[in-house]
Amino acid sequence: MAAAMVSVVFTGCGGGNDEGGSEPAATEESGGDDAAASDLPTELETDITGEYDPNPDYYKYTLTEYTIEAAGATFVATVSANEDDTAFEIHCNFYGDEQLVEIEKDGDEYSIISDKTGFMETDSPLIIDQCLSEDNWALIQ
Repeated sequence: MAAAMVSVVFTGCGGGNDEGGSEPAATEESGGDDAAASDLPTELETDITGEYDPNPDYYKYTLTEYTIEAAGATFVATVSANEDDTAFEIHCNFYGDEQLVEIEKDGDEYSIISDKTGFMETDSPLIIDQCLSEDNWALIQ
């Protein structure tokens, strides 16, 4: 997906990731809430660059810079979310390993649906909370 965004360039790594790619994501606008769709920009306003494309199976996405304090390491995560903020995907690179986490939120409770490396269980809810508090989302197109 080649997107002209404010200082954002997605590089779409292959590495066995079938969900990214160079083709624009198809969207299903029929049956959706047109008013809600118009509230989100189509371009993400950020100066950080993500390594992974947002997942086109979700409604919106953001990029966030996150630090795992215990490891002293910072990375940029591409976070895709459904429209009502109950299902998320976190995609990032941490210490050279591709991290891919699917997580659901029910009220204040989080459930990890899948965690590619098994390493992100503790930090995934914190990453989602950070994204929700930053509230800087764009529609996935």
